[in-house]
Amino acid sequence: FSEAFGTDSPLRGKAMFLNKVPGEDRADEVVAFGAVIAVVRFDLRLDCMVLDLRQAGAELFSEAAVKGTVRFAGMSGHLKGKTIPGQNVTECVGEFQEGAPLILRKGSKVGAGTALAPSEGIKDAEKAVRIRDIAVPGEPAASKDADLSDFVRCNRDHIRRLARRGVREIKEFVKGPNGGLPITVSFSGGKDSLAAYGLAREAVGDLDLMYLDTGLEFPETVEYVRRFAEKEGRRLHVASGGDGFWNNVDAFGPPAKDFRWCCKVCKLGPATSMIESDFPKGTVTVEGNRWLESYARSGIGFVTRNPFVPNQVNLNPIRSWRAADVWAYILYSGLEYNPLYDRDFERIGCYLCPSCLSSEWRNTGRIHPDLYSRWEDYLKDYARRSGLSEEYVRMGFWRWKVLPPKMVQLAGDMNVKVVPESASGPSMDVLKGASPCAAGGYSVEAVVHVRRNRDFSYVEDALRTFGDARYSPDYEIAMLRTPIGRAKLFGGGQVSVTAPDAGKAREVFSMAVKALVRAQMCTECGICAKSCRRRAIRISGGMRVDPERCTACGRCEDSCMVMHYYDKLMDGTSGGKGKIRRRCGHGMDLIFGLAMVLGIGPALALMYLVVRNYTYPRVEQPFFSDPAFFGLFVVGLVIGSVLFLALTMFRFASNPIYMVLFAAVEMMAILVVMNLRRFRGKSDSVFYGYGLGLGMASGLATGICFVTANAAESFDASAVAIIAISVSLSLILGASATDVGEGIARNYPNQYLLKGLIPLVAYNLLLTVVLHGGEMGGIIVYYVCLVLMVVISALYFYRNMYVRLPGVVRDVLKMEGKKRDVPGRRCSGSVPAGPDLYDQAPVQHRRDHLLRLVPGDLADVLHGELALELREPFRQDRHLGLQTGAALVPVDEGGMRVRLRDALLLRGSVRRNESRRLGHGLPHRPLVVGCEIDGGGGAVQRGSAERASSRLLRQVHDPGASARVALAQAVGHPIACIR
Repeated sequence: FSEAFGTDSPLRGKAMFLNKVPGEDRADEVVAFGAVIAVVRFDLRLDCMVLDLRQAGAELFSEAAVKGTVRFAGMSGHLKGKTIPGQNVTECVGEFQEGAPLILRKGSKVGAGTALAPSEGIKDAEKAVRIRDIAVPGEPAASKDADLSDFVRCNRDHIRRLARRGVREIKEFVKGPNGGLPITVSFSGGKDSLAAYGLAREAVGDLDLMYLDTGLEFPETVEYVRRFAEKEGRRLHVASGGDGFWNNVDAFGPPAKDFRWCCKVCKLGPATSMIESDFPKGTVTVEGNRWLESYARSGIGFVTRNPFVPNQVNLNPIRSWRAADVWAYILYSGLEYNPLYDRDFERIGCYLCPSCLSSEWRNTGRIHPDLYSRWEDYLKDYARRSGLSEEYVRMGFWRWKVLPPKMVQLAGDMNVKVVPESASGPSMDVLKGASPCAAGGYSVEAVVHVRRNRDFSYVEDALRTFGDARYSPDYEIAMLRTPIGRAKLFGGGQVSVTAPDAGKAREVFSMAVKALVRAQMCTECGICAKSCRRRAIRISGGMRVDPERCTACGRCEDSCMVMHYYDKLMDGTSGGKGKIRRRCGHGMDLIFGLAMVLGIGPALALMYLVVRNYTYPRVEQPFFSDPAFFGLFVVGLVIGSVLFLALTMFRFASNPIYMVLFAAVEMMAILVVMNLRRFRGKSDSVFYGYGLGLGMASGLATGICFVTANAAESFDASAVAIIAISVSLSLILGASATDVGEGIARNYPNQYLLKGLIPLVAYNLLLTVVLHGGEMGGIIVYYVCLVLMVVISALYFYRNMYVRLPGVVRDVLKMEGKKRDVPGRRCSGSVPAGPDLYDQAPVQHRRDHLLRLVPGDLADVLHGELALELREPFRQDRHLGLQTGAALVPVDEGGMRVRLRDALLLRGSVRRNESRRLGHGLPHRPLVVGCEIDGGGGAVQRGSAERASSRLLRQVHDPGASARVALAQAVGHPIACIR
């Protein structure tokens, strides 16, 4: 402000806050007097900080400014965003350059603008000033003089609330199962770890400090950490990265925001070694991670674990704090903070970190020219070797492997080349892509150029993590044999692969190249050895693998920084790219893909049955007590497990075609069992078919459990959540498909189709996004769909699933543990009395089930308008020996009476092929209504109610009120026909 307007008097003694906003580099809103008065940002083109004035700032400085003021006249109307011609400028106060912020005056109006010409030539310029905003100033805002102590005093209650919650969380965790582990604080020297230490100090008396000295720290930070630990009387554990960065930078090139190889070499490797040696039983570490630091940390919980540091539990008590909260707590607690913050450093860490801002890098050059020069000289040499200009270094483009859109635009505007002419690390020439081989199958051939840092025998050890490996020292040939193909690697970098098809050839080729690059570029950080659960890896000049212990689980690959570099290496080549899907549980796509398959087979089979007007069986006993059902369930479990293994072994899970084939196999197996002749006429074959389907689904669910437990360090809440979501969505899919099928069969679109299609559409939308969505967009839409799916599913389950689930499952859920004397599926013989189940059922349950008892033609006439409800309690029938009301009895073409007894009492409906058996043993005076399906007349057998029958048959085809009244009268009023 002083440079632009010659004074800062309006801001002296006032409290100001800098609020970060998006920009090319550093950009902060200046908040004072309750308003944003300006934005201070670092301009990469000008290589300096610039001021963008806002309307509130122009009004604040309009009277005090001694320079940077322009008066103009002759313009009217809406002026915001317009350009002032030089001929309209009447007065120019002070000297300024093009691009400088200006205070504009026009009569009583005051505004903010930007100079489009220098002060000496502004009146002659065609375009002199661009108006940002202009208005008549209001009353000046009153603001008391205030400093940081006033800020803390005004927010004392808020600070105390935050601190109490953080301290309480730490205390509660320490009292739990992990209470016996030593407590440590990860102390980096920054403000966040300082606040975390303050909370841990309040919650736990005895604790140690852990400091990771990467070898790239500011000298002030190293000194501050040691001084702070001594002042607080804490033991300091130091993990040193030494010269690890400088020893590997030539091989990997400059680190980048999207390629932080240095973190594993200089941080994670030394940290795991230090924790393993100093805390062999493990430790609970309090850290200063916050949601607002980055997108990657926006979802962290209070307790987190690093899969590569298995004996460390991390606590994040300040995860929800803002930067202002952190500073308020530090000042309130009187904690000594890093002196670099007072030298305009926003971030304290490695001085050459690609995540730091260019403005901070300029600060580093001012206070530590030696550190600045060493890294700057390396970057310029790297740019020269890569065919890039020094502008590439000055503009900070080296900080990304893949430039974000705003930096791509900036590079284009400044005409700066950002694509290297030659690779700084490994490179590859593909001589022959995946193509047919004369000897059969497909082959791939290439030459990999990678610096040879160790003996070629280490390639054999790297290959062992993928399959069976052999090595010939005489010829320097390493060979890999896998179930899907073979590879040969030669000492000169040549790679030759053969496989049955092109896809497998590319996959084996990726394995071979990964092993070669990993063996030669190993940094000996040791993370892979520590992450191996079977202790199959040791570090001895490189990675050595014990073939007797290694199971090719892939955990070492996930932890290897070189494998991360391989993904960058393979981008844009014809050799393929991406991580090899050789293991299950390596991504949400496989989890949800299997979840989708989980319900497709049973759902389609159930839909097929419903379309054929089959009514689900209601059985008395829990279905696992049926030997045949249990046997088929076990068979299905085996089939599901085998199919799951086939999916994961041959990497079919992410291929929609194979998913469809899997679903078809599952559905066919179920339908075959449902239509077996040996079951017909004896029992419900669909009941056993559903048992087979349930077993297959359970086999897949078991596989998902195994996968999730193997992928996660422990079987925690997130793993359980994934399994629960997978299984529940599969059940919803099955029930929804059932609704759709019932809607098609009964022609009730409003009642069934809509409720069935909504979950189906939402479910498939979710899966589509997860399987095929983009990185950020797919994740965002996935979470939105997941929330919608949970809401829809909750409503769906509450309103409809109890009715629509297959009866065999619902009955077990509802009646489990209750002793009942209600018969099972077979309806012959005497029937003992049972409980009044009807009065216990929900109204929707009763109405829906009674609708199923209506003959097909009658249902067609009354569809959508008929709802049946029993208004009187069931009466004891001395002939049947059970509580009953009335039942509808149609007469088929052959004259054989088919009795459809009340399924809510018998909890099982009668199939057509059992109708002949049901004609025997009927009581002398049943409470029935008779009619003919073809509508050609009939009789009512209830005393001598001949006229009631005739009236019913005349009016039943009229869906009006008279037909409903006649039906009620015909059955003697225990059933009321209402809309």
